[in-house]
Amino acid sequence: PIRELEGHTQPVNGVAVDWDSTRALTWSLDCTLRLWDVACGACLHVLQGHTGVVCDAEVDWEQGRALSWGRDGSLRMWNLVSGKAMWEVIGHDEGIV
Repeated sequence: PIRELEGHTQPVNGVAVDWDSTRALTWSLDCTLRLWDVACGACLHVLQGHTGVVCDAEVDWEQGRALSWGRDGSLRMWNLVSGKAMWEVIGHDEGIV
């Protein structure tokens, strides 16, 4: 079935899908990332911390982590099991696209 994943308050910039499970990670102009169970449409975690648009992300599904970057000039590593930031690097003068 087709599912509509509702939660972001601004347009979605990208998505990464774990084809071996039912998970997907989305990132958005609303400065958040969201981890989804696409089988039931549930949002498992809202990853908050960026203060600017999230431009992109890379996901390591096996290790349960994701790296995101955005217009706030930061890099953030996320634990996808807990939904918490593991670390962040701040210092770029401009956004990371």
